[in-house]
Amino acid sequence: MKKITCLLSCLLVIGCAGSAFGWAEWNYAGGSHSWDNAANWGGTVPTAGDDPIMRDAGAGGYAEVGPGVNAVGNMMWMYGGGQADLNVNGGTLSLGQLRIAVDGGDKTVNVSDGGTINLASDSTIGQGGTGTLNVTGGSVNQTGGWTYIGFGGTGYVTVQGSSVVTFGAIRGWNGGITVNGGTLRSNGDTTLGEGSSSFDLTINGGLVDQTAGALFVGFATPGGVHLNGGILSINNLLLDGSAGEYFDINGGTLIYKDARPEDIAFQINWYAGQGYITVNGGQSAVGMLNFAVDENNYTHVTAIPEPITMLLLGIGGLFIRRK
Repeated sequence: MKKITCLLSCLLVIGCAGSAFGWAEWNYAGGSHSWDNAANWGGTVPTAGDDPIMRDAGAGGYAEVGPGVNAVGNMMWMYGGGQADLNVNGGTLSLGQLRIAVDGGDKTVNVSDGGTINLASDSTIGQGGTGTLNVTGGSVNQTGGWTYIGFGGTGYVTVQGSSVVTFGAIRGWNGGITVNGGTLRSNGDTTLGEGSSSFDLTINGGLVDQTAGALFVGFATPGGVHLNGGILSINNLLLDGSAGEYFDINGGTLIYKDARPEDIAFQINWYAGQGYITVNGGQSAVGMLNFAVDENNYTHVTAIPEPITMLLLGIGGLFIRRK
């Protein structure tokens, strides 16, 4: 695993060092926080050939890509030991790559109010520091490369509302992803748990859809899935138990997009027997899973509610019928 980490570090550094682009640094000058206010960039707003840089602007020095603003850049760097915030709230930010929290501090990107971030290649969230991406009412569209979350640092992604987030392949090192609503798509392999600590995927609502590749849970360090609600749609699931991974189904639905329902049921039940898959907050999944097959021959897996929950639902049903 150390060899893989070193190789990835070298690739990221080489990719950055090889950039022949200029750079423009954000220095909030007071007044408007807008990205297209040239005074905030020392006189010249970044072009597609520039690397925009945000250091430690502090809470009051945030940058804003608001309605009507079409911001561009090559590789955007958010780094330094302090705080820096970028709010894409109604406008569009188009970049080659985005690096959030490169070498320390707390760096946050908020996407809301119909804002859009377009990314063409590899991007990182938490590459040395603590990086956070909150998408509460907008979209993120990555058309190529990987998304590294918590690579050398800690990274967090939250998706909710009607947001749509599309990443390339996802590599989760340290931190986690929380989906409360909207849609999160992965267009390649997704690995949970590659760093020095754990990485969780928590789904409370919405849809997480793996359009290509497999879902690896606990690749090198503990990684886990908490399917509390919503839908997790996958092509393949790999759990081997060697890293202490976990997969709990508690109110959500797992859709396995493999047209071999008998094989899928065997695999899932085997994982349950090994204790890798649990239900209802960590209880044994043996005999507690329900399997259904849809018109595409995809398998839908849900947890059978606990007896007390079923009793309460039954009592509620009686009240509803009597009413």
